[in-house]
Amino acid sequence: IDILVNNAGVFPKNFRITEISEEEWDWIISVNLKGVFNVTKLVVPGMIERRFGRIISVASIAGKSGGTVGVAYAASKAGIIGFTRALARELAPYGITVNAVAPGPVDTEFLSPEFKEKAAKLSPQGRIARPEEIAHAIVFLAENDHITGEVININGGRYVD
Repeated sequence: IDILVNNAGVFPKNFRITEISEEEWDWIISVNLKGVFNVTKLVVPGMIERRFGRIISVASIAGKSGGTVGVAYAASKAGIIGFTRALARELAPYGITVNAVAPGPVDTEFLSPEFKEKAAKLSPQGRIARPEEIAHAIVFLAENDHITGEVININGGRYVD
């Protein structure tokens, strides 16, 4: 594997700290953050051996802003951002780049029409991202050999840093 895209993720049922159970917290952290660690750990030795690799993870604006989608989701996505930045420094000497994208809401079947409409109103562009817009950013990062440790926001201006 020369290019790894970590794109698995789950969304909480309960957003508030007073509502989320420890089991739900563990599930979200396990899939969203530990999953990134586990898969990345498996492919890195081969990348080091070949002195080439691209690791791109899907984080979220919630990992930067806290968002409105709950503490577990925000914590898991913030963890991906920290993991990305630390791993980029570790693997740069081997010709491996490590980056992430941080989308806002994306127009997929996982979001309800009501959520999509509400999210679109919060975007300066008046809409949410299309899946292909996220894919284009991932391809850009996979093609570049000098960008590493970066997190690209893809949210129509909803969150900037």
